[in-house]
Amino acid sequence: RTSCLQPSVSRQTTNVKIAIPILLNSSFRGVLKHLQLGGCQNWTLTLCSRIDVSDYYYKLYENAEIIICLHDGKLVGLIAFYCNDIKTRTAYVTFIAVLSAYRGHKIASLLLEKASKVSSENEMYKIKIDTNNEVAYRCYLRNDFKLIETTFLPEYNLNRYFLEKEI
Repeated sequence: RTSCLQPSVSRQTTNVKIAIPILLNSSFRGVLKHLQLGGCQNWTLTLCSRIDVSDYYYKLYENAEIIICLHDGKLVGLIAFYCNDIKTRTAYVTFIAVLSAYRGHKIASLLLEKASKVSSENEMYKIKIDTNNEVAYRCYLRNDFKLIETTFLPEYNLNRYFLEKEI
């Protein structure tokens, strides 16, 4: 996988201007380097106990496209997605995260936009995502994802939202 630094995108806040370059198709080794430099505690995945994190990382390494968002050399946002389902031509976002200090600057929207573009370039026609996070759910709706299904998970006492977007 090759790296390609995209032009910065500026987001204006009340008194801080954040220039956000996006690194496309990052090498997994490079992403891990940024995670280590930025402090892994900020990027700990909270996965169900039934998921082996080592297996998950390996699957990402082998199959996922990864886009990262950097601010002053620090990893502040990350999206991992698959765009390899040739039969249905559907991409799938498996992981998206933005550091809490950087939320509210539309970084997640920018990452979703870039993932949609890469998926489209890989001849995908849809992109799917699911979440049980209410804030993330609203973010996806703002980014033109449509709710397909909601499932209540009684063991966790929460809803799981399944969404998709035509690209």
